[in-house]
Amino acid sequence: MRLHAAGASAPIEQEGPTNEQAVQAGLARLGLTSDQVSIEVLREARYSFFRKILKESALVRLTPRSTR
Repeated sequence: MRLHAAGASAPIEQEGPTNEQAVQAGLARLGLTSDQVSIEVLREARYSFFRKILKESALVRLTPRSTR
């Protein structure tokens, strides 16, 4: 799992087996809700035929929104 963080207001990147799971894990790491971040999908998860085997995990970037 790739983890990038450099402070509370810095964007983080989070991997997961699906976009939703990657986003939820990133939100948990930040301690924020989806309303408090901008979400960018950097890579869609790729599965083998019939979705049996994960070939490549999803990667998302979560950027906390300013609270001004």
